[in-house]
Amino acid sequence: MRPALWSPFFLVIALVSAATGENIEGSWTLTYASGVQWKTIDFAAFTFHVDGDKLTGMASVGYGWPGVAPISEGKVEGNRIDFMVNSELESSSGLPRMHFIGTVSGDKIELSMVRLFDTEPDGRNVTVFEGRRALPGEVTIPTEIGAFTNGRYHHSLTGTEFTLPSEWRFLTQGPSSGGGEQVYFGSLQPGGVHAFVWLKPQTAPAARIQARLESAIELKLEQRRDLREYRMLPATIEHKLVNGQPALSVEAEFYDADGALMTEYHTWVMSVKTHVYISARIPANDFPEAKTQVDSFLATFLVP
Repeated sequence: MRPALWSPFFLVIALVSAATGENIEGSWTLTYASGVQWKTIDFAAFTFHVDGDKLTGMASVGYGWPGVAPISEGKVEGNRIDFMVNSELESSSGLPRMHFIGTVSGDKIELSMVRLFDTEPDGRNVTVFEGRRALPGEVTIPTEIGAFTNGRYHHSLTGTEFTLPSEWRFLTQGPSSGGGEQVYFGSLQPGGVHAFVWLKPQTAPAARIQARLESAIELKLEQRRDLREYRMLPATIEHKLVNGQPALSVEAEFYDADGALMTEYHTWVMSVKTHVYISARIPANDFPEAKTQVDSFLATFLVP
């Protein structure tokens, strides 16, 4: 019988593969190093999970855009990794369908983003990131509290849905104050609208909803005391319905850190089981035009 000369070799290979998988597992933080530099993509963070030669996890790429998305089609071969990050935050150039390839060496990592958009082939625009294993607690990738499907957002906890204006882009989402969850947006144009939606389940008797809406103005005014000369404009209070649910809107004014006059447009929508608050901030001179855009956004809301 021939001796099993190859057994130790195969054992070493297995041990190296296992060790490599363990070294890749965990959270990593990276910054731009070379290649094509996109305006909002100076950094990236990843949480990797390795199962044999399969790689899964979550990614947070850039400042709000392309944003947070799961890792898909991930592969591990030795210390090399290859995976996709597919964001639903469309831009004028297409949907972000990011393809990353790279290597992990100890506590160092190098990744090349060889494709950003679904409209381009791999290798046309390459961005290189370099980084390291994250310290405990350093990387916290926001959980997906909701998701876009064909441009329409669905909030998992409350079931609330809405559609973004084409002039806006999604920034980020996650837990917020008061036990709620929050979704942030911004205009594609510099100096445009900055908005967020705050959502929380509630149990409210139908007879009390109108009183809760009216008390929300004073509560919000108290929260805004740190903003310079912040004041609500009572003449702008408007009671209305948003797709059948009671709502209330009011405008407010304040001065930002540069001394520019700003308008904040508040809207609360309440049902017996859901509380939604929408805030949009706009330079005061641009507010009349932006209000039409925000009102169109509000009309897309379905609040259970």
